[in-house]
Amino acid sequence: MTAPVGTHSFTSEESASSERGNYATLEEVLQEAEFSEFSLGRSYSVNELYETDLAKARRGFDSMTNPDFGIIHYRNKVVGLGDNKYQKTEQNACERVGLYAMDAIKFGLDLKRVIVIFDGTGFEPWDEDGKHVAGSTGKMLVRGSYHFTCLSRPIDENEVRSFFRDYLRMIIHEENQTEQLLLEAA
Repeated sequence: MTAPVGTHSFTSEESASSERGNYATLEEVLQEAEFSEFSLGRSYSVNELYETDLAKARRGFDSMTNPDFGIIHYRNKVVGLGDNKYQKTEQNACERVGLYAMDAIKFGLDLKRVIVIFDGTGFEPWDEDGKHVAGSTGKMLVRGSYHFTCLSRPIDENEVRSFFRDYLRMIIHEENQTEQLLLEAA
């Protein structure tokens, strides 16, 4: 269901809390010596990325995209971006994460470089064996897990911390492999 025209965007307190907590954990992990060559940017202009000037805010400035986990840089190169999707219901707000897939492609990134944490009761299994998620949230988990690097319904901060470490290590490994291939080709 689409919101009526004129509806202001909002974030629930649960969603904001989930975003703040998971972003703080990412920042904490990035302070570890192993990840010292990473940095975060907060937003990017879709106009600059797509070389256009179509998307403007009402005051005339570029309309900015602000992923919850920011823009992830490794050695000053954009290597990833990501979002925290908190949802209470089975409705389709989580499907907005697909926008990051389009931007990742434009950045020249593999889709596994898009990280997503799916949180909230909308992602809870509905059955007794804990294996089935209903509605559009279940469909997004299928699609997201296939294309992106995802974590669904994290139990605690330690699980989130491990998720971010594994993701960053994947990037280091891939970037080192690419660098090695370039050296061998030269």
